[in-house]
Amino acid sequence: MAVLVLVATALVMRFTVFGRDAFAIGGNEHVARLSGINVTARKLTLYAVTGALSGLAGVMLLSRLGASSPGTGGLTLQLTAVAAVVIGGTSLAGGHGTVVGTALGVLLLGVVANALNLVQVSSYFQQVSVGGVLLVAAIANELHKARSARH
Repeated sequence: MAVLVLVATALVMRFTVFGRDAFAIGGNEHVARLSGINVTARKLTLYAVTGALSGLAGVMLLSRLGASSPGTGGLTLQLTAVAAVVIGGTSLAGGHGTVVGTALGVLLLGVVANALNLVQVSSYFQQVSVGGVLLVAAIANELHKARSARH
């Protein structure tokens, strides 16, 4: 199911007007509005799609764990999701990124988490390591943006 959602998202973001508009709104909302994009309608659609995908993720987590509570997943999954997106090369300022890069970021974080489990590192330190990886990726992102602005 996750692979199907990943492929569908990649195709929509790469080959449709909706995907192009989403990147334009993420890059600079004001300029997107001046370019003729109905920003309010696009943002509403993006939030609706995000809500639907979040619901699907919740159902998938429920089927994996066999139980649920409001605290299941919580902040650790949110931090991991943001870290995966940033590690995958998506700009924190918005406007560009790839679904493939995000998938590779998820894969990298999964490998790191598995390695830390195999080495029997405490789960608290695993969260710190994800935060550290996110910090390094964010700093690298800012350095790349500053370097590309100079050229």
